[in-house]
Amino acid sequence: MTEDSATLHPTLVATFEKLFGPEVAANLTPDATMDDVEGWDSFSFIELVTALEDALGISFEQDELPDLTKVAAIQAAITRHLS
Repeated sequence: MTEDSATLHPTLVATFEKLFGPEVAANLTPDATMDDVEGWDSFSFIELVTALEDALGISFEQDELPDLTKVAAIQAAITRHLS
């Protein structure tokens, strides 16, 4: 686990691990984007969003979704919804 991934919400890291594997999760940084993560495409994006909503008991707004293509943006959205 990198120092950056240690600062990410644990559920976010766990969900990336479930969907994309332990190596991806271990190297996840806030700057990572869909282009940086192998397998993170439009289909897995929906899986990621749904898994996070279910795990955290939150619901992302439709207008948020286009911005959730970077780990930092997902982290910020999680923080907003949980506060």
